[in-house]
Amino acid sequence: APQLELYVSFSGGDGVWRSAGDSVPLNAWSHGCFTYNNSSTSNDPVFYVNGVASSVEEAQTPTGTVDSDASDDFQIGALGASVEPFDGKIDEVRYYDRILSAGEIKALYSSGK
Repeated sequence: APQLELYVSFSGGDGVWRSAGDSVPLNAWSHGCFTYNNSSTSNDPVFYVNGVASSVEEAQTPTGTVDSDASDDFQIGALGASVEPFDGKIDEVRYYDRILSAGEIKALYSSGK
């Protein structure tokens, strides 16, 4: 099932979250976004698909403190050859240094349609 996934490195154990169910439509343009505050392992990300918040499943609970991203690669698509590859196109990637509001995310989705 097509899903969004967020993987974040922590000192004790990494966090992995996925959008629930078939949240990303197949064979259609889709806008995906997630917001995440990594200051605490109890925080969960919020995933948005086409401007609407989606349910999130925690596949792996993080432990410890967040690892520095200074030496990590920022990856989009499949995480290595052993993971299901992304079969499609990814365009107009953005990274912000703050958490966007639901309204800002909806506006980004609407501007790309």
